[in-house]
This record gives sequence, C-alpha cells and structure tokens, in this order.
Amino acid sequence: MRRGARLRAAGVVVAELERPFIAFYESLGARTQDEWTVYRLAEGAPARLGAAGDRVGT
Repeated sequence: MRRGARLRAAGVVVAELERPFIAFYESLGARTQDEWTVYRLAEGAPARLGAAGDRVGT
C-alpha cells in the first residue's frame, strides 16, 4: 500500500464461537457476508488434488 493511501475495506475471518471477537468487529461496523461460504479441504484432499493435476492434459 502506498504511503498516504486510505484503506477502504478489509475482511477478517472469525470462528462463530469467538463471540468477543465478533462483538469487537461489529462494534467497528463489520457485518457478516452471507453470500460467502467457507470450504475446508479434508485430510488427504490436497494430495488428491495434486495427483489430479498430474493427469491434466495427458
């Protein structure tokens, strides 16, 4: 970010069980974004993804 630039927006990720943090960010004006869904790859999925990439274009 260049010197003197203004930050217009920022995002944070907070676990739903972290109510004090949620309250803090909401006190700053943060709101939830229901249009976003978080996905987490299960154990082993990154390796399978890498293996699938090896087959691309063959």
